[in-house]
Amino acid sequence: MNDETTPAPGISDAGTMIFLCGADMHPLVARQRYPRGRFIEIARATRPLPGLDAFPGDGATAIWGILLRVPAQRAEGIPPIGVTLTSGLQTTAALSTRPEDIVDPASVLAAVRYWELPGAYRDAMATAIEG
Repeated sequence: MNDETTPAPGISDAGTMIFLCGADMHPLVARQRYPRGRFIEIARATRPLPGLDAFPGDGATAIWGILLRVPAQRAEGIPPIGVTLTSGLQTTAALSTRPEDIVDPASVLAAVRYWELPGAYRDAMATAIEG
């Protein structure tokens, strides 16, 4: 984490950041769950993620996903995790992906492809899921 307690540049607006990394990244799912959510940036978290032991793509040490800014009450009770932005800056976000969001690996891969997450990660996920 950063030594400072200030939020990363560009993400200091009111609200709370959440990290999505499963099928919940799909825009239709994300909009339904978080209608007031706003996309911030692509980010990664180090594996394993709390409560997501069965995350597909065992070979990847990092799990890529997206950050959304949501009203603070939407993330109440969800412990924060460390995430790294594409710029390398580190911050925290609530891990909002649920175990049911990773049950269908093909749906996770579709969301990974939709957001054009880093190529090496997309390729590793595709290999792990599609063989």
